[in-house]
Amino acid sequence: MSVANLASTILLFRFAGKTFLHTGDSRGDLILDGLAATGLLDPDGRAFVDLLHVPHNGSPRNVTRDFFEKVRADGYLLSGDGAFGNPEISTVASLIASRGDDPYTMYFVNRDGGKSRSARDARIEHGKNLDAFFEEERALRTALSACLSIERTRVTDHRSPRSGSLLTP
Repeated sequence: MSVANLASTILLFRFAGKTFLHTGDSRGDLILDGLAATGLLDPDGRAFVDLLHVPHNGSPRNVTRDFFEKVRADGYLLSGDGAFGNPEISTVASLIASRGDDPYTMYFVNRDGGKSRSARDARIEHGKNLDAFFEEERALRTALSACLSIERTRVTDHRSPRSGSLLTP
């Protein structure tokens, strides 16, 4: 991590009962240290904000699943534009894994941006990679949900009244 990134400004905005944590290019562990030093973590070492700017445009070198488990939000702002591969799919996967089935929203800005044609093409390609990741993740959740539904059906709906054994559907 560069000296400039270590000097990132971290700001917590509060307005009309809502909170926004702007993390700049800082690291997740340093953000947690700052939240702890200012008394903003609960007794379990966790914090909640309404909107969280994901550190360093979603670089996995700056944020981990542990960070997402400790700093929760209703919304996550990912401002990477595909340059340097940010936001990286591993970061998005860490966020998804940390949340389980809890409801939340991810906001991707600058996803297909870029100034030059070659940079824009690379960023569009990154956007397509994100789309593919989300499609695979959605399909996996659907398949898992279907398996769980079948398993519940077998256990609850297919028991023989006399023996209590499972019957094949």
